Amino acid sequence: MKAKVLVTGSSGFIGSALSNEFLTRGYEVIGASRTNTIESSKFSFYKIPGLSEYIDWKPLFEEVDVIIHTAARAHILNDRATDPLSEFNKVNVDATIELAKQAISAKVKRFVFISSVGVSGSRTKGRPLDENIAYEPVEAYAISKLLAEKKLTDVVRGTNTELVIIRPTLVYSHEAPGNFKNLLKLVSTKLPLPFGSTQNKRSFVFLDNLVDFIILAAKHPKAAGNSYLISDGHDISTNALISNLRLGMGVRKGLFPFAAILMKGVLSVLGRRKMYSQLFEDLQVDISKARVELAWTPILGVEDALKLTGKRYIADKKR
Repeated sequence: MKAKVLVTGSSGFIGSALSNEFLTRGYEVIGASRTNTIESSKFSFYKIPGLSEYIDWKPLFEEVDVIIHTAARAHILNDRATDPLSEFNKVNVDATIELAKQAISAKVKRFVFISSVGVSGSRTKGRPLDENIAYEPVEAYAISKLLAEKKLTDVVRGTNTELVIIRPTLVYSHEAPGNFKNLLKLVSTKLPLPFGSTQNKRSFVFLDNLVDFIILAAKHPKAAGNSYLISDGHDISTNALISNLRLGMGVRKGLFPFAAILMKGVLSVLGRRKMYSQLFEDLQVDISKARVELAWTPILGVEDALKLTGKRYIADKKR
């Protein structure tokens, strides 16, 4: 693997952390995004418009062996698109395939696609999800990611470009966007919360763990042509999730029991059915394939990572 990689979405939540870690490890990085957030002598920035527009990527490929495609139209809270799936497909499918075709023409060695656990399903019943389970995407975002996976597999077949697909579970850190950001705000208050009796099991992945795996998958010979579900390797309940975040924040645990069926009714009335699923239902993944094939181990366990996330969140608020 050459010392220069291309990271799309380099100013995004995952892309910026990934770019900075590549730089820390001595790689040269080309970042492609709408805005630049990184200053380094080993970082080159390529400004791109929205991914729904045509982009000529070829000028970037001369010295690049590996592309990490993190750029995407992700989960959007209060999405107002008339046809959300069509909008997701324009970016997550069409733009991805165009990038891959240009990469193949330029003989780029490896294309790493950041997909989603949602491709495999939105919840589990007894058995953790693994790479062999039937696809069951529910939301438009996950459906678009699955379609992109299938088309990428077809496009690279018979070429010299290797495809690696990574399906992370919900990615968290103190700077996480979306619902996890909202959860951090709530947890950082001293309000008592109704999760004292919650005993569900969910897999999450700390941003630092995900970045570490992506870098490994970008260069490991055995990763070529494979897909991987990725998490912290240990499942946790919402009760334990909040407890560990609050430990890191220095906030009293403050959880009280509340029947899940009642919470389901309340959140459904409020139009927050997805929130109920994330807080009370199971979603477990098995990362044995990554452990065995690539000898990967998460660099930080979930409980320590959650405490660190809480600590960093409070430190940022005090600045």
